[in-house]
Amino acid sequence: MKGRTIPRYKVPKRILKSADRCSYRYSCLETGKCGDHPMCSVDHVFGIVFLETKLPAECNYRVICDGKQMCMCPVRGFIAENYGD
Repeated sequence: MKGRTIPRYKVPKRILKSADRCSYRYSCLETGKCGDHPMCSVDHVFGIVFLETKLPAECNYRVICDGKQMCMCPVRGFIAENYGD
């Protein structure tokens, strides 16, 4: 089927709705990227996604606390927990 994009990840609608501050219009679902940038690498997940990267990024869900960067995006959290990406 030409022109149709197949999502890489299937995320429940309730989680998508809760990520209403996404600046990239959920591009991670189809491309595995946040806009033009690779999705942040995950260090570990304990209900909160801790990121490996120390580089700054323009993201409404990125939070820095005590020198650690965390991703508070519900969609990124779902992908990390359910797909290991």
